Amino acid sequence: MNDGIGVAEVLKRRVLTIAAALLLGAAGFVGYLEAVPYLNTGPAAADQFRALRSGAAADGLSIGSHVVAMDACLLALTSGYGRAQPTRDRLAVADTCTTRAAADTAVSPSFAYGWYVEAAASSLRKDWAAMNRTAVMAQRTAPTEQWLAELRVALAEQNFVELDPAALAAHESDLALLVRSRRGVASIATRYVEDQAFRARITDIVETLDPAAQRAFVDAVQAAAGME
Repeated sequence: MNDGIGVAEVLKRRVLTIAAALLLGAAGFVGYLEAVPYLNTGPAAADQFRALRSGAAADGLSIGSHVVAMDACLLALTSGYGRAQPTRDRLAVADTCTTRAAADTAVSPSFAYGWYVEAAASSLRKDWAAMNRTAVMAQRTAPTEQWLAELRVALAEQNFVELDPAALAAHESDLALLVRSRRGVASIATRYVEDQAFRARITDIVETLDPAAQRAFVDAVQAAAGME
């Protein structure tokens, strides 16, 4: 009996030891996955581009690691270095970023930054249906995030002729958000001064605002034009 109890206790302890080792190993593996986006690419645009082009870049599990991965994609696609690379390589990076962003939003459907990066990558690939769909999702999941609205507006204006009705409506919502905000009105005013085709579109939106907001927009346009 005593021998039996002793064996049972030894086995129990072994099971607990193995379970603890497995948990520690799993924790270490998860920690490694979280650190991968930080460890396997350098900080420069060239580093990010090469890692994404080669497939060496990886994503982690948390929203924080997803943000790092999307930052890497955006830097690789929009930096001066990225834009100067051969079209074949840029498309390969866009493909990687599209796949990665889609995977992140599948896990976290409210991850608006991922939807935006997928839209940006899709525009480079000239997949207009995907660009429109994901741009709409980016706006719907974060309709009041001004920094994202600024990115979405720039993307929509660069590809304005490709916008479908839903994407156009989302774009107009972003314009209305920005033109009513202290931060956003400056970027809208700058675009008004620099882009003649944009003026009629934003004027239609400004005319629906209250007088104070309209006055703020006029002041911002005058400042952007150096008329103060």
